[in-house]
This record gives sequence, C-alpha cells and structure tokens, in this order.
Amino acid sequence: MRMPPVVVGRLVIKQAKTESSVLDCSGLFSSGLAIYAPDQDADGTVNIYVTSRKDAPDLGTTGAGWRKLQSGGADISIGAGDAVPLDFLGWAKLKVITTSAQAAEREFVVMSSEEIS
Repeated sequence: MRMPPVVVGRLVIKQAKTESSVLDCSGLFSSGLAIYAPDQDADGTVNIYVTSRKDAPDLGTTGAGWRKLQSGGADISIGAGDAVPLDFLGWAKLKVITTSAQAAEREFVVMSSEEIS
C-alpha cells in the first residue's frame, strides 16, 4: 500500500538569482521523489543538480561536487506547472539551477511517498 505523499522540502530561487536553496537528502528513506514546479514560467531553463558530497557548498557547481541530473543521457529539466518524478538514488543534496536570473521568487516543492506492506 502506498502512503499519501508528503512534502520533504522546498527549493526556493530568490528574485534576481539563478540557484535555489538546497535540500539535504541525507535523512530521506524514500525510493522516489517528485519535484512540483510553480505554475509561472521560470526565466530560462530549470535543471536539477545533485551531489553525493555532504560537505559540498550550497552555492556554485564548478569543482564542488555538484552534477546535473540526467535520465537516459539527457538533462532533466522542469517546465512551468510540471511534476517531475525522480528515482531517489541516495544523493546527499539536491537543488535546481536556472540559466537566467529570475524576475520573481520561484518555489519548487519536493514530495515523497513510501510503500508499506
């Protein structure tokens, strides 16, 4: 039986910024996550970044252990109003980054549900 989904975090991109806040995933015990995008179009393309390093800095990607999340060799991007399912493979941290600074604050909701027997 699947339990109802619960919010495990929020990824917020502040106005005039390109990177969201970071979700610490080290305490999650889930096999799957979903990221729900806001209904408003984000400025630029929104990609998901993950790192296996618990000590990775929250800002910046170059040389800090952050990697763009892919599926089948293609970058995973999130469009306005999308819900993107992710197989949670145990990364330490998760965030989203846009290719353009945001005209307004954007909030992406991360949800999870568990199956119990």
